[in-house]
Amino acid sequence: MDIGIQIEAAFPNYRDTSKVREWESALSELALGSLVSGLIVLKLKSGYVIDIGLPFPALMLIGNFKPENSDLSIGSKISGNIYVFDEFKNQIGITQTGRQEWMKGTW
Repeated sequence: MDIGIQIEAAFPNYRDTSKVREWESALSELALGSLVSGLIVLKLKSGYVIDIGLPFPALMLIGNFKPENSDLSIGSKISGNIYVFDEFKNQIGITQTGRQEWMKGTW
């Protein structure tokens, strides 16, 4: 199944233009570097999709979580710091390994 479809199932219409105000509200409440936590709702080959209590997915990609968290299951709690707000996809990037050079924004 396509990853986009899987994410859409967990976060219905998260990329819809009607979510602009909710996205802007999330951006005003959170900052790069903010510590957030939530539950893993999808486990992908590329990492985890996390519900942090917003109508938008938070993604923690392989290499951005600590080794002890490399085999968590759906429903597991996980936390990390925000490193990017992807305004084109309405997604939030999270890391546990610190900001890497390739990550957008500054802390």
